[in-house]
Amino acid sequence: IISEITVRSRARSAHATPISEIIEMNASKLLALLVALVALATANAATLQGSVGGGYQYTTSTDTTTEEALANEVAAASWGSWTDRSIYDSKFKSHVSTVAAAGGTTWTAFKTAHGGDADFIGIYVDAAAKKTSITLEATDGQKDNAKKEMLEKTARDMVGVLAVVSAAEAGDWDKAAAYFYGASSDKSGSTTYGRAEKRCANYGTCTGQGGEATVNTAIGQALTGNKAADIIKQYKVLYSQNVLRYANLIDQNIGAPEDLIEIIGEGQAFWRILKPWLTDTDARKVFDRMFSTVYTPQAANNYNYCIAKKYIDAFLTSTMGTASAAATALGNLDEAAGVTCASDIAHGLVTTITTNAGDYNLQITDGSNDIGAALAYSEAVKKVVNLVDGGSGTDIATAFESTSLKGLAESGGEDTADMFATHHGGANWMSAIITDATMASGSSYSTAGAKAEAIQKTIQDSIAMQSIITDLEHAGHAEHGETADQKKAYWDSAAAKYFGTTDARSSTIYARADKRGMNFGQMVAGSVSGTEVSQVNKNILAAFNSGPSEANMNTIIKNLKVIYTQATLRYAYLVNEDLAEATDWNEHQAEGFAFYNNIAPYVKAKDSSGHNMLANYFNPKVVPDSYNFFGYCKSKAVLKAADSAVWSAMGKFENDDKVTCPTTFPAEGKITTDAGSYNPLNQIGASLSFAGAIKAVTSLLDENVNYATVKSTYNAVGLRGEAGQKRTDVPYYNLAIKYFKKADWINTYIETAFDSSSTLATAARLEIIEKTARDNVAVQAVISDLYKAQATTDPDASTVHWDHAAAKYFGPDTDTDRSQTIYARANKRGANYGTLDPTGKFAKTNKDVMEEFNGATTIPSRKTAYTKIVTQIKVIYAQCVLRYAYLIDTNLGDYVEYQAEGQAFWKILAPWVNDVDENGAVYLEGIFDTARAPTHGDHFCHALEIIGKLKLPATDFGNLEGTGNIDCSGRTVPADAAAYLATAAPVSAAPATFRAGIFASLASVAVALLLA
Repeated sequence: IISEITVRSRARSAHATPISEIIEMNASKLLALLVALVALATANAATLQGSVGGGYQYTTSTDTTTEEALANEVAAASWGSWTDRSIYDSKFKSHVSTVAAAGGTTWTAFKTAHGGDADFIGIYVDAAAKKTSITLEATDGQKDNAKKEMLEKTARDMVGVLAVVSAAEAGDWDKAAAYFYGASSDKSGSTTYGRAEKRCANYGTCTGQGGEATVNTAIGQALTGNKAADIIKQYKVLYSQNVLRYANLIDQNIGAPEDLIEIIGEGQAFWRILKPWLTDTDARKVFDRMFSTVYTPQAANNYNYCIAKKYIDAFLTSTMGTASAAATALGNLDEAAGVTCASDIAHGLVTTITTNAGDYNLQITDGSNDIGAALAYSEAVKKVVNLVDGGSGTDIATAFESTSLKGLAESGGEDTADMFATHHGGANWMSAIITDATMASGSSYSTAGAKAEAIQKTIQDSIAMQSIITDLEHAGHAEHGETADQKKAYWDSAAAKYFGTTDARSSTIYARADKRGMNFGQMVAGSVSGTEVSQVNKNILAAFNSGPSEANMNTIIKNLKVIYTQATLRYAYLVNEDLAEATDWNEHQAEGFAFYNNIAPYVKAKDSSGHNMLANYFNPKVVPDSYNFFGYCKSKAVLKAADSAVWSAMGKFENDDKVTCPTTFPAEGKITTDAGSYNPLNQIGASLSFAGAIKAVTSLLDENVNYATVKSTYNAVGLRGEAGQKRTDVPYYNLAIKYFKKADWINTYIETAFDSSSTLATAARLEIIEKTARDNVAVQAVISDLYKAQATTDPDASTVHWDHAAAKYFGPDTDTDRSQTIYARANKRGANYGTLDPTGKFAKTNKDVMEEFNGATTIPSRKTAYTKIVTQIKVIYAQCVLRYAYLIDTNLGDYVEYQAEGQAFWKILAPWVNDVDENGAVYLEGIFDTARAPTHGDHFCHALEIIGKLKLPATDFGNLEGTGNIDCSGRTVPADAAAYLATAAPVSAAPATFRAGIFASLASVAVALLLA
């Protein structure tokens, strides 16, 4: 149209046609011209906005096809296929070249922060694509995942940020907007706009226009308002959010390497964008180490999040003008809800760690290796332990996880970690202990104190030891191919976990070593005047300072073994002492369990039987056994044999002189008796030593008896403790409480014989002591084990209790010790009642008991066997009571010893009798009362009537020798035994009348019927 008007104008100029005429003649064409000009002017106009429909919009007036292509390339990229920088060069480099050519403040800052090379992005991309920059220990798959994140975040975010800011700084606002929003709203997810939308969902900052990220609305407004500084300010907020989030993700994923390496790579790429703006020197070192793909990440007590928060809060306060504005802009990270950071948190950019054993000098000497996260392990322990007193199990479990302790416990490791995982049944064995100990119900630990000890010792000692050894093995073993600097970093990390912070050093293995050093006479002068330190700590410090090597690693591990061998032995003694003194053993057992866990695989490798003993002794699911100092003495023998080098470095336990240990212990394994054999699955030496403990007491009972010596021996060998155990879960114990009205009735009773003011005859006192120690305590112990074996839901614990019960019942395969058992008592009564086998070697009762022990191999079968074995125990002591009632009748002129002996046996049977016949129990209590003289000769008949109510099997019970001609007809128990005993007549002139003939036969039948 223009050319046509021009031609026509020229053609008509010769005739000087007026312009008004021209306009009039070409009005329609002129209108078309104006429309064309407007169209030409708006041909490149476009409205850009992000994925949020109601979000801020920007309208361009120029062609931005080139800039919009960046988002398209990001969306189409297959990051995993990159093997070098070639795709970057062909698809992305042109955008960076444009930025570089423009120069500008931001480009210069980025280039300087990343080494000064203008190709710093291409160099980074090439190393990431080749994975040559990812040299920390990781699988190929983990490195691939990290590579993808590093490439994507660099191309999308770093290139995107530089492109937006560079264009804005140059005043090319349409180009800046095109880079920011992308080609269309569905492509904004491949731009920094999309990144901001993801972060606002994490931080609660989706409060911009239409619900889009506040950052995105602010950047849109800055683009419209031509304010490059505001765009930079918002990018600082966005990448602060990114960096802080990924710092937190390291803390929360420290035990998940499949995710962790990817998180490191992603966080590193984000940090590279923030780094040019965050110029604090220490902060840069901290973040460089935090997101390093060279050094293995560390985490504890939310260190990464908290130290990142400290620096980012300061940075954003400077950026936004006030702390309040910074907090509003940043928002609150939902994934860190509940995390509380110390106001005085400090970095770990140090060169020494000072202790009272001396200074540890870090191997990386330039202060670039932030060991803050490793030092924070002690702070994490301190935090969780503080919750143990008064905190709920849920609170403790939550803190255990949120402080990264759970992640560290489950993170696995090297050779030692594998060995321990195999031994303890899985890689999560330590966190399983915490889970168990924090359960509200169904826990293996029966008291709150035991739970607390298991928790504290597992996190302070077991998890720390495993984490330290993992670091040491990386530094000390050659097969991993670490560089010298990587080994130094591992070594420094191990040292930081061992020594901890000054404020939380009491929550470290270092502190544990000092405690045990005091118990074992191993304290030496410390480096600080007036202080002492364990020799172990001096040894470990010297090895750490000598630097990474296999020899130094082995020295440290040896000394760790010393610490936990000392701890195991000490708690073996304390449990033994608790059992002997009838004090609560649960806490000491739980502590011993946690300490022994740290050396158990080493001990088992040398002596599986010895390990079995220690494992059972400290098993929190099982009541520990120790008699005659077996628990301590056997533990000492096992630990001494396990590692002579460790033992020689132990020192001497402070209470060792209080115990004289035997040179031999009861033989483990198969129990062989005349009534059959029993093969335990567990170590039973402690239970077999029960008979030896009884023998230690009964061997002192002679005409020259010293009651004080007998009493002290009874106490020391563990019989008082066994007798005094509270067994409120056991029915027999509860029946006894009901009858005797005392929780410690056995010890109360035996004290009447120990009492120096006792007026009992010597013979009576000796019988009470012997039968109480040998029979009453044994019955309590055996029935308790039997009950627990069938009441538990844990098959392993059931078998341990079952084995313990068998060992106590049958005793060891030596005549002297077996003579002190219920088995031996049953054989004696079998001889009295005609219930021995045809060879005369064992009682039918013992045959039945042996068959029940062998036949019951599951918890359901043990429920039935428990009832049958208890019935046989009733048979034995009912036989005893009836026999001594008879002996009183036949020895009215010399009854004292028989009455006392009968009384001791009656104390065993009484709870069962009282349960079926309270009047009968009152009567039998009266006739065996050593303060009361017998008043008649009908004790046998009366006892027979009362015992008959127990409904014991007649064939098992038999007939008492010498009683076949006794006629009990008409001789019944008084209906009111209490009134009768209060007004009983004097002693009768003769025992019960013996009758012959038909009456004798009828009497035998009557006995059988009564007992049926």
